[in-house]
Amino acid sequence: MTLPLVIFDGNCQGQHLAAILTASKIADCYAVGQDLGFLLSFLGVGCRYIDESMAHNLIEEARSQGRWVVQGTQSTPMSDQLMMSYSALVDQVIRYPHLQFYAASPSEALSRFGPKATPLRMLSMDLSIIEMCQKRSGTKVDFAGYIRSNAPQRSLFHTALHPNGEITAMMVRSFVQQLPGDYDYLLGYIEWYLRQSEGINCLTYHPVSQSLLNELGFDWGESYDAYRSMLEARRSGDWGALIDREAFYVSKFPNDTFTWMSLMQAHAAIGTLENGKRCLSSLLDLSPGYLYAWTDGLGLLHKHNDQTGVLELIQRAKDFFIDQRMLSQVMAYFCLSSGRYEEAEAHGRNYHSRTPDRADALVPWLKALLALGRTDEVKRVVDYEVSIAGVARMADIRANFSGWPDLKAYLPAE
Repeated sequence: MTLPLVIFDGNCQGQHLAAILTASKIADCYAVGQDLGFLLSFLGVGCRYIDESMAHNLIEEARSQGRWVVQGTQSTPMSDQLMMSYSALVDQVIRYPHLQFYAASPSEALSRFGPKATPLRMLSMDLSIIEMCQKRSGTKVDFAGYIRSNAPQRSLFHTALHPNGEITAMMVRSFVQQLPGDYDYLLGYIEWYLRQSEGINCLTYHPVSQSLLNELGFDWGESYDAYRSMLEARRSGDWGALIDREAFYVSKFPNDTFTWMSLMQAHAAIGTLENGKRCLSSLLDLSPGYLYAWTDGLGLLHKHNDQTGVLELIQRAKDFFIDQRMLSQVMAYFCLSSGRYEEAEAHGRNYHSRTPDRADALVPWLKALLALGRTDEVKRVVDYEVSIAGVARMADIRANFSGWPDLKAYLPAE
């Protein structure tokens, strides 16, 4: 069967849909834009990013092959769909709704909406916005109703914009049902798998405090209490507690990135290489697009002087990222940790040149320049970045330099 071509626009929710539909062989998908600091994936297949001009080339090629062409576009509070330069060239436009859940993330709500964004106000606003967006999208799936009914009983999001597996399964059904063709059998399997998965979990606002849940009138039960305890043990570095309850955590939360991240870090600190590598493998199966899965895994291997493991990890990164810009970021950190500073500088410079939209792209490049003793270049780069930075960009630079005193020293005083 010839697969339809789907070009997505929108945020990480659309990028995740692109990875899911491509990995499931429902459609051949691309996302216009770039990663947002993590590369969304499904079953080890990452989202493929293109610029808008490349979309025209793909559409022209698909047309010559007689394939169905779709624009996958996000309905937001501001518009029904995003009008792209290729919108008139597609056979079909399928809208998917913007989803959000700021109610359980006071820090994100405060940053986005200010001090009046109390949890209860955010809950009301979240549901109202989802209702608006699903109406704009034309979907037959009632996301707002489902979230209103189920959010009080369990967590449905990992950050304000990152839904879990069961919400993602609903997103996939909403989208795929609008494609021409019969996907019911395959869709049923994908939904079953997604409901057991974590959805988008490269970042997290968990653990949510019990006091916040009380304020919202939510009761997430003993299972969430255990999850909170696991994350709090990781945060405090209580590695022994994590290892002592490893079997329990794996049985309860086997498809959670931060379960395997916590356990890998615990084994890196006080455990064994064998157990640490087992956790690393599970972590990369779940979140290969998460930078710290690679860098923390590298730390584990270096600690035990497992050079074969390092080479295997590098090859696994190359196989996953292929030509995505994040490969340069990962390779820069790999080379830095191995003392290969010239190579690290080249990878870091490449990542920075391909990633002008992200302040974190400065870090590996500048760290390599410092390691090479090229401090004048560090000063020139930082001075230039500061000279062109607006308020938001400057805040991002400071946040990314905060953990590196040697880089922070090059910034002007606040």
